[in-house]
Amino acid sequence: MPTSQWNSKYEREFQKLNSNQRQAVTTIEGPLMVVAGPGTGKTQMVAMRIAEILRRTQLDARNILALTFTDTAVSALKSRLVELIGPDGYQVTVTTFHGFAAEVIDQFRWVFGRQQAVRQLSELERFQILERLIDRNLHLVLLRPPRLATFHVPRIAGAIKTLKNEAVTPHELKRLATAEAAVAKTDEQAKRAAINLELAEVFAAYQNHLKSNDQFDYEDLILRVIDALENEPVIRSHYQERYQYLIVDEYQYTNSAQNKLLTT
Repeated sequence: MPTSQWNSKYEREFQKLNSNQRQAVTTIEGPLMVVAGPGTGKTQMVAMRIAEILRRTQLDARNILALTFTDTAVSALKSRLVELIGPDGYQVTVTTFHGFAAEVIDQFRWVFGRQQAVRQLSELERFQILERLIDRNLHLVLLRPPRLATFHVPRIAGAIKTLKNEAVTPHELKRLATAEAAVAKTDEQAKRAAINLELAEVFAAYQNHLKSNDQFDYEDLILRVIDALENEPVIRSHYQERYQYLIVDEYQYTNSAQNKLLTT
């Protein structure tokens, strides 16, 4: 679609916005957060803000990265963009957080020591690994019941997911649990600290297993990319040069790891 044509489409849609929406669309420099409820046109504002950036700068569509949380949201935003600005909408990188992380790893396989594309562990594989690790660890007391050693595996898997989403490492968990044990004043507090110390041990063993077998779980995708952006100048400079604008749809749903990815 020629620029003149999509400019006309843009102007028609812009006239439908209220004053606050117009301010959000036209403020293209510096950090900006839009707070709005369901059904208030947030996806349309994101699409129009991308169009506004392209109208007022010399950037290509490929210089904009838009992140969201589900494949459905990705499809919805892409459709709005193509409807609004034509084929250039396909050139904007619209993806999920984990989709972006997987793309980084695949593009820089040599940095991540990989020969093949990323394949995430399934939930079944995650459980199987944890079951083997816990079944073999005779030092565990609270997380390994005598009659059914793997009884707590689902809860342990869930706890590890939460820790990774909050960017807490096994070492950090052990440090926090040790500090908690030192100040515990009740049996309940002491038991919670002891559970967390055992969880830190299982978490560390799980991470070592993944590293030794060149495996990733869903949460690791983001964490490994954060590490690469912090420690690999070639990756950091590549994305700093390529993406001049970063837009996040539904930012309120970001966890600590996702937020760290945005700010690294």
